[in-house]
Amino acid sequence: MQWLKAAIQGFIRQPGNRKLFSLLALVLVGGWLVWLQDLSQPAPHTALPQKHGEPDYYLEQAELKRFNSEGRHFQTLEGEVITHYPESDLTHLTQPHVRHWTPSQQLWVIQAHDGEIRGEEEIFLENEVRLTPINPNSDYTPEFLTRRLWLDIQQETAQTSDPVTFQSPAGLTQGNGLFATLDQGQVTLLQDVQSHYLTQLPDSENQDTE
Repeated sequence: MQWLKAAIQGFIRQPGNRKLFSLLALVLVGGWLVWLQDLSQPAPHTALPQKHGEPDYYLEQAELKRFNSEGRHFQTLEGEVITHYPESDLTHLTQPHVRHWTPSQQLWVIQAHDGEIRGEEEIFLENEVRLTPINPNSDYTPEFLTRRLWLDIQQETAQTSDPVTFQSPAGLTQGNGLFATLDQGQVTLLQDVQSHYLTQLPDSENQDTE
């Protein structure tokens, strides 16, 4: 082994070979640091879904803002994990939270467990979807609950054919299907609408119980 050690030392002592050896050492050290950095990166909070093919990127605790052609900020979309699939140009959302402002500054809040951004004009939400119009001049905040909801960004509409539940101070209203025109602040239940109202005791009975 002495001859091998002597050969290596002789190789390093030569000026040209010394530079080559230094460059090789820097490359090895750089590769080692990159390997350590990759190992130190935390895994995503949830396993990336594969049903739409191989994702090319994902974002954690992300916030996306949309502006119209006049530069008005009209929508903010937040998600715990946002994963993009290039093959279908589809973006999957975990715990999506949408805030949508109409031209008259009416605010709508839409939440769900899961969702998808489909192209440039549609957001699909599913699993415990909550649609809430916010009125700053009222203490009462209505909330519509359903399983799935399609949000058309350009037309500013939201719709579903699934059962819908609407809780109000007067009672509970249920129906099948919903269509909301967000810019006009209107929500319509489409079919089989049934309401269950809360009853109040007559004034005489209230007095007897006091």
